[in-house]
Amino acid sequence: FFMPRVSAMFAGEQTLPLSWCRVAGEIKRQAPDIPLYWFLIVKGHRTYRYLSLFARRFYPTWRHPTPGPIQALMDHLATARFGQAYCPEAGLIRFQTSRGHLKGAWAGVEAYQQDKPDVRFFLERNPRHHLGEELVCLTELDEANLRRHARRAFLEGLALCQAG
Repeated sequence: FFMPRVSAMFAGEQTLPLSWCRVAGEIKRQAPDIPLYWFLIVKGHRTYRYLSLFARRFYPTWRHPTPGPIQALMDHLATARFGQAYCPEAGLIRFQTSRGHLKGAWAGVEAYQQDKPDVRFFLERNPRHHLGEELVCLTELDEANLRRHARRAFLEGLALCQAG
């Protein structure tokens, strides 16, 4: 499992996410028969929307229910990593004291985005995101599930390992 933290310093910049996809490709090359998952905890709608930019299937989503085995994996990972802070009924990590939360404009939702299904879903699932609560998310990193730009970088990582 690969669990990067995306920094606001790189907001709007694609170098970091594409480099991360290359590294994921390198990791996948080392164990091609073992599924590689991106376990992501999300405190803002912008980061949640990254999932739909990177992957075709990710969870949770408004598009379809989370399959039982995927939900079980999400629950296991979140409990193992965050213990009592994880609330499986809500799929949220609720720290007793905020470990960082979005401030000011980053916590708000622009009027033009409020009707977007992904944004609406995130806000319904994590209404207290502004307090630092984080939604547990998961997607598989493989060629068939990744969208064009992410897949290209992922395949570059696979090729780098094959060449080395």
